[in-house]
This record gives sequence, structure tokens and C-alpha cells, in this order.
Amino acid sequence: MSYQRPAPRHSRSGRWECSAHPPPRITAELINRDRAYARHKLSNPPARQQLDKLTSREYEIAGLIARGFSNQEIAQCLTLEITSVRRYVSRILDKTGLRDRTQIVITWFQAGMSD
Repeated sequence: MSYQRPAPRHSRSGRWECSAHPPPRITAELINRDRAYARHKLSNPPARQQLDKLTSREYEIAGLIARGFSNQEIAQCLTLEITSVRRYVSRILDKTGLRDRTQIVITWFQAGMSD
């Protein structure tokens, strides 16, 4: 990085101040780095491994469940039959060893999949 911060100075209020802000590119880079670090630190590897067993469609449906969608709403969103959605939910539960939709949501968030 070629950006150099100006030296901080002490203000009258007792706070340290800096006379310039970093360029937007550097700000965005720092924010993305913090998000990646937080996602890594908060993710639960066993939960991530459970979700890795899913197909892309099952993964997509698990994400919609985590957002609070009902089976009917998922069917409308993905243009599927409600019975197909029920079948997908059953497969998700079987593959991950979870009991119900609530555990799908918990596992999704433990795996650090929320944004």
C-alpha cells in the first residue's frame, strides 16, 4: 500500500485525531478483511461440515429456511411444488442429522453463513 497516514495529533478535547481519512479503496479493503476475519472466527467447523454435505439446491433451500421462509414461500420463490420443497427439507435433515427446521437455522448461523 502506498497510502501513508498523517501523524495523529492531540486535540483540545483530549482525543487523538487524524487530519485525513484513508481513501475509499483502503476503507473497503479493511472492512472486507474484518468481515472475513469475523466470519472465520465465528464459524463452527462441525456446522460448516454438516452444510458441506448438501447439494447446491439443498444449500439454497437451507439458506431460505435460515431467512425465515416457510415451505410455501420457498416453493413460490424457487418455482417448485410444495411437495418438492418438503422432500428437500427432509433430505437436508437426513444428511445433516438435524431434527427440525430450527436446528437448520442454528447450524446455518453457527457455520457463519449469515451476512
